[in-house]
Amino acid sequence: MHTTTRIAFWAFLLTGLAGAASLSYTTFQGINPCPIVFSVRACYVVFVAYFLMTIAQTLKKQAPAHRLFWGAWLIAFGFAIYGSTLELFQGDICPKNNPGPPFFALPMCYISLIFCAIIAGTWLILHKRR
Repeated sequence: MHTTTRIAFWAFLLTGLAGAASLSYTTFQGINPCPIVFSVRACYVVFVAYFLMTIAQTLKKQAPAHRLFWGAWLIAFGFAIYGSTLELFQGDICPKNNPGPPFFALPMCYISLIFCAIIAGTWLILHKRR
């Protein structure tokens, strides 16, 4: 079970990192811009958060790695909650994952929220004390 959970953890973490990197790149190009929060593009902050979560997994010392991971996770999750809430109540805030037909396009903040939940769940399973 741990092997499957570890694979799922890394798959969602790296896919989240790649998605945030891709969205940051398209925002930089002006193609699919993400919203500005506190005078910074939200996708840039989320990309850094996913990057730090990934880096935290390579650190040898557990306590600093756990603090870095959960601090970065909290930032990504907070932005996902904030963006999802605005998307629900104001609409058309977050960039979509697919510029094609509207019924296939999901706001990226929803996807990030789901990824953050799965990443946290799999991390907790992997680090559960025996």
